[in-house]
Amino acid sequence: MLSSNSIFAILQTIIVLVIVIVLANLFLKLLNKNMIRNQRIIKIIERTNVFNNSAVGIVQICGKYYLMSFTDRDNKILKELDEVEVESYLEEFKENHSLMDIKDKANLYFGMRKKS
Repeated sequence: MLSSNSIFAILQTIIVLVIVIVLANLFLKLLNKNMIRNQRIIKIIERTNVFNNSAVGIVQICGKYYLMSFTDRDNKILKELDEVEVESYLEEFKENHSLMDIKDKANLYFGMRKKS
C-alpha cells in the first residue's frame, strides 16, 4: 500500500507539473504576441484559393503591394500594384464589409427565427 508520504509526494508532483504547464502556456502566448508585432514588414492583405493547391493574394512587402500566386511548389510575384488604388480599394472594402456584416447578421437573425 501507499503511505501518506507517497500520496503527498504524488500530489505535490502533479501540482508542480500543472504549474509548469500553465507558466509555459503563458510564456508562449506572450512570445507569440511579440513575434507577431515584429513581423510588420510582410503582410498578406487578402488571399483567395483558386484550386486545392494554389491561391492568389495581395501582399504588402515593405510598403509596396504585389499580386502573388501561391502554390505548393513556389510563390511568384505576378505584378506590382499601385499603392493608391489598393488602399482606396481596402477602405471601400472595409466600409462595405461592415455594412454587409450588419445586413448578414440581420438576415441570419430574422431569417432563422421560427415563424409563429
